[in-house]
Amino acid sequence: MPPRIRLAPFDQLMLDDTRRGYPMCFHVECSGSGPLDRMRFVAAVRNAAQRHPRLRSRITAGFFGPTWLPPDHDPAVEWIEPTGFRPGTASPWRPIDPRVTSGVRFVGFHAGACRWRIVMSVHHAVCDGLAAVEYWGDVWTTYHGGDLTSFSSGRAAPRPADERPESAGPGLLAACRQFASLLPTALAAPGHAVQAARAAGDDFPYATLQLDAERTTQLRSAATALGGTVNDAIVAATFGAAAEWNSLAGAARDTRLRVLMPVSLRQPGARCPASNQMSYAFLDRRLDDCLRPAELLASLAAASRWVQGTGAAVRFLDTIGLLARVPGALQATTRLPLCMATAVTSSLGNITRRMRAGVPIRDGRLAPGGVTVESFACVPPIRPGTGMALGAIAYADGLSIGALADSGRLGSDAATRFLRSVARRIDDVVAAAPPSSPADPLPAHTLE
Repeated sequence: MPPRIRLAPFDQLMLDDTRRGYPMCFHVECSGSGPLDRMRFVAAVRNAAQRHPRLRSRITAGFFGPTWLPPDHDPAVEWIEPTGFRPGTASPWRPIDPRVTSGVRFVGFHAGACRWRIVMSVHHAVCDGLAAVEYWGDVWTTYHGGDLTSFSSGRAAPRPADERPESAGPGLLAACRQFASLLPTALAAPGHAVQAARAAGDDFPYATLQLDAERTTQLRSAATALGGTVNDAIVAATFGAAAEWNSLAGAARDTRLRVLMPVSLRQPGARCPASNQMSYAFLDRRLDDCLRPAELLASLAAASRWVQGTGAAVRFLDTIGLLARVPGALQATTRLPLCMATAVTSSLGNITRRMRAGVPIRDGRLAPGGVTVESFACVPPIRPGTGMALGAIAYADGLSIGALADSGRLGSDAATRFLRSVARRIDDVVAAAPPSSPADPLPAHTLE
């Protein structure tokens, strides 16, 4: 029997940070048209998972900490019939326990004649969003009967100049002291949170903002003109929406907001079995800083370049690595009643390039095995104190931004309300840019 492998500190953190009402799972949804063959799809899910051991493994307790068991459980595939749920049917949005089953689950929904939606839910202890998207590409490639992309270690990335923005701090110890002493403000809860009744399974637990090709091009051009990327613009819009949200609740202009930004640690072009190869960067701004979109985006772009160019995000892994040496310390840290971040914004970039699926592409859309994948959306997991989690995907010349809210505290309409504010902040970014030049292609972001 092969030796068991201990969970890396980041994997263990994701496992420990799971709690009732806050499953540490993220969702990648696709919708499509055409006669989807269920049996063929199930076979593709299982066959593609063969080269990703984490997706077929469970977690067990070990003497020195949790460990991975040898692969023995395929990802689950479930279908919701057109008649919807029946009494006793399990909710497709229930948490995933990777100690019992595979940490990956697919749920398919009928959306009309020859129209469907499929959601892949993944426990974050298993892998990060970029790895999940690459697995999605393997599934569609296998469904189509194409050739899977070979694994590769990638190539060394050129390191940009060490731009050291003021907000980055002077060093690890100083940054830790600053992080601990200047905790951010959470999104304010309304006096009476709206809790709209929903029939189980009728709606997805998150909202989606879709930008068409024209608006996406405008945003890309504006971000480039202001010295950043589309991802920088989305982070700026997140800050702006959080500032508007708390301003309406009467927050002071010097209130501190913080956006948690996942950062990929992969080499450019790398492709490997699914795992977590990421860390986090924490970006702080005061509410007053978020009222000037051009300056805000430029400062965030500088901070992002510094984080990626210097490898500063690895400091977070260093910290949790130290905590993981003390039994129970990581889980105790996750249970502190503190707001670690106001919101999280995760970008998967251009998902067609990320997936590297060996399937035909028609009108910019994947067309595997006689079906067409019309759209994608995603949301990362959310934890207590972080009011909103946003996920962005570029696909078929458009841009999708999904939002998952802490609806128990903020109300069931919170995600929709927040995305309306994000849309206004995107308009502000476009309006703040100088006359645009021809747009460059969407960048291959290094962020999850």
